[in-house]
Amino acid sequence: MGERIIDWREFENFKSHLSYSVKHLKTVLEVIKELNKLIKNVFSGDEGGFKESFERLNLNERKSDEIHENIVLRIMDATVSPTDREDLLGLSRLIELVAEGARDAGRLINIFYDIGSQLPKNFKNSIIKMSSTLESEINSLSISLELLKKDTKERAIKSTLKISELEQTIDELNILNLSMLKDLKEIPVGLVIIIRDFINCIEEAADYGKDCSDLIRAIAIKRI
Repeated sequence: MGERIIDWREFENFKSHLSYSVKHLKTVLEVIKELNKLIKNVFSGDEGGFKESFERLNLNERKSDEIHENIVLRIMDATVSPTDREDLLGLSRLIELVAEGARDAGRLINIFYDIGSQLPKNFKNSIIKMSSTLESEINSLSISLELLKKDTKERAIKSTLKISELEQTIDELNILNLSMLKDLKEIPVGLVIIIRDFINCIEEAADYGKDCSDLIRAIAIKRI
């Protein structure tokens, strides 16, 4: 009495849908990688590299959006429980929000490209560190989701702790970078505001990554 009865057929169905989420997140990771390259190209004044990275970033973001739409359509017709449907839809939405944050950051940096290489070196290095940490966070998130799909739930739960640490580092860098905006005295105020919004987009992407890891942990705990 009181034992939890598991429908293993339903569980396998759930895991099959996680495979699409894994594919979705790997595509988003490519978006983040291109954002990282984009930022470095802007700050070094590499116009050719910037254009290539900007094109690949948008291409991967559109691919991510298509995967998200396909996941939603597939899950709505799937024979999964309401709880699993909610988890899978929530997971896909959070993954897509990470991609949208990176996309918006890319669009904003495109606006201040002309003055990107003129920004203070310490400011540029701090932003690069922030974007590189975001890439590490989303890479770790991809690993956590893979572990969940492979049914190694305890390892999936443990792996989410690293994501929390990386997100905290990004929060600290965000505060630091925003504090340095006051030193951009030679930059027009309108562009400073755009740079501020650009920094916040990176931080928001990291927040959604953390929310995604929290959901992965919750799903794993429910299935232990």
